[in-house]
Amino acid sequence: MKRSIITRVFLCTLVATGVVACGGGGSDATSSTASGRTVVGTITGFGSIIMDNGVEYETDGISSCDVDDQDQDIGEACDDSLFEGMHITLKIDANGMVKSLKYDDELEGVASKVTGTGGDYTFEIYGVEITTTSLDTRWDDFSANPPTNIELEGANVEVSGEWRDGALVASYVEKQNDNSHEVKGTVGVITGTHFPLTLRNGSSIDVDASALSPLPAEGDFVELKGSYDAATDIFTATDFEVDDEDDFDDDSEAEITGTLILNTSSSTYYIGNTEVDISAAPSCIDQIGFMVEAEGRFDQDTSVLVVRKCEIEDEDEDEDEDEDNSVT
Repeated sequence: MKRSIITRVFLCTLVATGVVACGGGGSDATSSTASGRTVVGTITGFGSIIMDNGVEYETDGISSCDVDDQDQDIGEACDDSLFEGMHITLKIDANGMVKSLKYDDELEGVASKVTGTGGDYTFEIYGVEITTTSLDTRWDDFSANPPTNIELEGANVEVSGEWRDGALVASYVEKQNDNSHEVKGTVGVITGTHFPLTLRNGSSIDVDASALSPLPAEGDFVELKGSYDAATDIFTATDFEVDDEDDFDDDSEAEITGTLILNTSSSTYYIGNTEVDISAAPSCIDQIGFMVEAEGRFDQDTSVLVVRKCEIEDEDEDEDEDEDNSVT
């Protein structure tokens, strides 16, 4: 069920300079950078928007709200389109105010091969393995929360989350009331109006693009909309757009929260969808496999976030708790 943004908030924000600003229920998120910054993470609460770095971001001055490729009216329409668990990108101005918000799901299709119970599930969409947990995944528009595996099997769902080692770890799963499907990947060699689409996990599906005009270009990372036939493993595309493979669309000071992963086959590091260079932040090496907050600058030319600093996401909270417990 959709909720307005009314929940009480807390905040303790790390700004781009590394200065900590804390408060509760208000908007103390600030930045000394002249051009603002980009913040990527998962919604954990509302009133304005609380992200998984524990920061509340004020949205009173927001001028653009893009949810599932739909421009939402600023105000209640935008608020009612957002849910806990959604993986989003915020553009923050120099005063710490949100200027734009973008949400786009990772996959939309029919869940199959469901295993598990009580919200701890593994299932597939287009051959991509998706995992959910009873603690960290938010469910929407199912008859129960979490749904039973019987209801999940065969349901057309929208999934948001982060990629880890070729699997999609879902933070948000919404049951759809239509048969529309969406998939993202890289366009392969085009033969006539058909091409293979390589998905983020390295697998591929065949695409019938005869309804598209013009066709995407080989090598483009695209989001396709249409329908999928599991029996033939063919996705029939009715619309497409060239998309960003990462969560950033321009050079910017950047903050991202997610699991730091080493891709052993390419010897590259990732947080969520974004490749990161941690050579200037050697302490990050000890945080592989952990949920981290990383700060740095995103380079659009290389599509790499050059990290200045990263720390385990709840490290500050744990330290504060230890200090509180030590007071006698």
